[in-house]
This record gives sequence, structure tokens and C-alpha cells, in this order.
Amino acid sequence: SNYPPDRFAEAIAAGGTDGRPRIASLQPHHSLVHRREFEDGLQASCLEHNIAVIPYSPLASGFLTGKYSKGGPKVASGRTNATKRYFTDDGWAVLDAVREVAAAHGSPPAAVALAWQLAQPAVTAPIVGANSPAQLAEQLPALDLELTAAELRALDEASQPFLIDGDSHPGR
Repeated sequence: SNYPPDRFAEAIAAGGTDGRPRIASLQPHHSLVHRREFEDGLQASCLEHNIAVIPYSPLASGFLTGKYSKGGPKVASGRTNATKRYFTDDGWAVLDAVREVAAAHGSPPAAVALAWQLAQPAVTAPIVGANSPAQLAEQLPALDLELTAAELRALDEASQPFLIDGDSHPGR
């Protein structure tokens, strides 16, 4: 988890030599609202070296589940403080795009965010953190949800600020 690209490249190079095991998987922080860290160098290395990717926090601590709304009621959740960093114009734009795709499929927003994750190059399986059977029921449809190229493009475009600027946009 959380290797910078140069250190990850060193670890890859050291693996498989002198009896050392080779790196088989990486567990990066990655979601529609946290893209740069993984996609700026690590993703290419994983693809090149056939390393499985198992991202953590693919639902951005619950932000991408759709339970939060701009100007909406406060959500009682232990993760609300972690999600506040996404309460920006850029974050709400991503959530709006997720909700739009979800509505087109009659699917929960969480399933759309996870389906996007599963469509990413190198991603093997995102780590989900359902706290109840109801939350798991909102996430499982991702396994059968096939997003169109246009839907993937719309989600990518909405989340571009998180690829360029990282995942925090204070003051916006």
C-alpha cells in the first residue's frame, strides 16, 4: 500500500532475484475521487509487470454511495469526517455523474462506483467495506453491471480534477 512510483519500481526490480519473492499485488488508495496517487505511475507498472491491483476505499469512505447530498441533511456515520474532504464542487460533480449513471441502470450509486473501479486497467478487485447486509446489497450489483464506453467516459471526465490535482480541493 501507498508506495510512491519510484520506490515501487525498486521493489519490483528486487523481486524474483536472490530467492526473493516477486510482488504479486498492490493495494493502493483509489476511487473516482482519489485517482492521481495510483494512476500517476503505479498503474502502468502494475500493467507492465502483471501485478494484481486491489484498491482500498473505492467508495471514498461512503461518499460515492450517494448517501450524502450537497446542502442535504447531515448523515450519521462514523466516516462522515473522512468524507468531508470530498464536499467540494468537484466532489459533488463526480457524485452527480455517478447518480446519473446509476439512475440509467436502476442501480445503487455504490454499484456504479465499484463497476467503474472494476473496469479500470490492472484492477483485480476493489476492497469493499460493507457494515451491514443492506450496504452489501447496494454493492453486489457491481459484479453484473456493465458500464458503456460513454458512461465510463462521463465518469472519467467528471473525476478529471482528482486525476490532475489529487483528492483535496480546499476552498472550492
